[in-house]
Amino acid sequence: MIGLLKSQLPLVFYLVGLAFAFMAVFGRPNYALWMLALLYPLRNVTDRLAAFPMGGDFLDILTVAVLIGSLLHRRTAKTSVKGTSPIHGIALTLIFYTYFSLWVGYFYLGYFDPLNTADPRLQDCKNFILLPLLYFITFNTLKDKKDILHLLYAILAGIFVVNFYTGKQVVDFRGIQSRVKIKGTFVFLGPNEVAAFINQYMMILIALFFSVKQKVLKGVLGFLIFSNLNCIIFLFSRAAYVATWLGLVFFGLIRKRILLIPLIAILIGWTVFLPPDVQQRITMTVTESGELESSAQTRIIVWEQSWELFLQNPAFGVGFHVFRELGKAAGDTHNIYFKILVEQGVVGLIIFLSVCLVFIKEGWRLYKNGDDELSKALGIGFVPCVIVMMVNNLFGNRWIHSSLSVYLWMFAAIVARLNTLTAPPPKKPNMPKSPAPWK
Repeated sequence: MIGLLKSQLPLVFYLVGLAFAFMAVFGRPNYALWMLALLYPLRNVTDRLAAFPMGGDFLDILTVAVLIGSLLHRRTAKTSVKGTSPIHGIALTLIFYTYFSLWVGYFYLGYFDPLNTADPRLQDCKNFILLPLLYFITFNTLKDKKDILHLLYAILAGIFVVNFYTGKQVVDFRGIQSRVKIKGTFVFLGPNEVAAFINQYMMILIALFFSVKQKVLKGVLGFLIFSNLNCIIFLFSRAAYVATWLGLVFFGLIRKRILLIPLIAILIGWTVFLPPDVQQRITMTVTESGELESSAQTRIIVWEQSWELFLQNPAFGVGFHVFRELGKAAGDTHNIYFKILVEQGVVGLIIFLSVCLVFIKEGWRLYKNGDDELSKALGIGFVPCVIVMMVNNLFGNRWIHSSLSVYLWMFAAIVARLNTLTAPPPKKPNMPKSPAPWK
């Protein structure tokens, strides 16, 4: 029976999704947005939708439907959405500069085919541009705190499914050597990327856990956090270890000082407290003879190649996703900062860092000015979420993959919308501030 239900699940998602897309175009975009939030990181599900008509473009269809719905109906009396955010400007800049960088790559590689949808560079560019576009779609669709709460539930459901599949695989493939088989729900990514997804959004779960009062929701969040920590430990990602520790230190300094005690204890006595396999993974950076192990040595080589190529094209780089076309070692820079420098130049790196800075500032502003505890929690949770993302990307490319970054942009939209909802109203006599309720 379970097998039968599982086999029919893609068809159910397909039919329900088409219905939601139809509803979105005619003024009810929220349902399609919730489905996008649930399905975007579940590549193990969405890839199976390719068997149905236009199923390979299922997420794109839902996105376009929500976009049309939010644009056509945003000015009506019931769906009017006012306000803007500092994120808007930098998100638009990122969209236009990414497409400009795609053209830079055409000239560098010596071919020009911007209408060839089979070109992997064009496909990747489209998928990445969809992320800031989803920010605008989400921002315009969310009218009040009730909408935000519903979207938050959909995101938590997606995180739960990722956690469930990852936890099961951690049990099935426990060990350093077999960890390469762990892909969570991402199909084409690996354990390092799965760990980056988990530790990044765990920061928001922790902030919510400290703030919510409902016992059932607090219990669910506590279970997810414990399960996430277990997955992070046994995914054996050294980047995730560093990023997670720094994110937890942030919470220790800002919210719960008692967290600093175990964190400092682990830092000092990690050879005592951490499992033997984790200790082995950490010390794998160098061999017994003191030389760098193969993966670390490869990173050094590819970073040197990236730097040399960057010096030849410092302003705009060689173009979006061009590095992998050049036959360099490893085929990737294994560091988003080197990747952006070599492919999009100093201008591209400034834009990326500006996005991160604006995200952090908006999260902190919500934490300081939010008019209820849940708003403040989402604000303070978003700040270490961005910081952890930035640390994760020191050791790989966790920024461009839509499955990993979609929630980052959706949370950015949630934070931006809450900042507009909690902004002080124009001063009027006898008009006290009355925030919309969470219900």
